[in-house]
Amino acid sequence: MSHIIKCAVKMEDGEALKTACAHLNLTISAFGTHKLWNRQTMDGYAINFEDWEHPVVIDAQGDPHYDNYGGTWGDQDKLDELAQRYAIEKAKNEMAADGYTDTWEEICEETGEIDLVANDYS
Repeated sequence: MSHIIKCAVKMEDGEALKTACAHLNLTISAFGTHKLWNRQTMDGYAINFEDWEHPVVIDAQGDPHYDNYGGTWGDQDKLDELAQRYAIEKAKNEMAADGYTDTWEEICEETGEIDLVANDYS
């Protein structure tokens, strides 16, 4: 049986977020209070993207807070790539919790989309 799911991503699972950051070689700080671009502070995980002026802070509800100044201070595609990787890691965790094996395949499409195919051999 095949399932195709499209979803909006809220990055509220800290473990999946840490795994996604590790996969993308991003630095993630522990959950805490972090300074944003305008001296304001925000509670969450601070993520540092290469070539971004300021970190992105993911709050407890999974929402990103950042200012990339319309792309001048950071490439939006990098944050989108993190959200995509987070969704994959979260899906893997949920499948494993539902008893599926950890045997899955990621198929990268020309569009940049990633198909996650799980095989249940149990």
